[in-house]
Amino acid sequence: MTKSIDTMRPVISNDGWYHAKSDILTLHHYEQNSNWLTHLYDTKEKLTDGYCGNSQLLPFADGFKYEGQPIIFTEFGGTHYVHDEGWGYGALVHTDEEFL
Repeated sequence: MTKSIDTMRPVISNDGWYHAKSDILTLHHYEQNSNWLTHLYDTKEKLTDGYCGNSQLLPFADGFKYEGQPIIFTEFGGTHYVHDEGWGYGALVHTDEEFL
């Protein structure tokens, strides 16, 4: 419906996972170990089709597939600062230096 109203702008069907028809493939992953994250996404197929060693949700909903869209990680890291109110997906850090 969005595309029928405005054909000039890209449409993302579901940011992060289970995309249907989408102009951009967006992915979310909050892994903080860079070596493991690289392993999970070191091929185009792992990015676009998912990977059995990756606990993240699949990039496309059933019946939809990668069609050459740009791929962007739109959420990652998620580090939680202990001294701040709020939340995060990853390990707790206590100082700016620990975060870096």
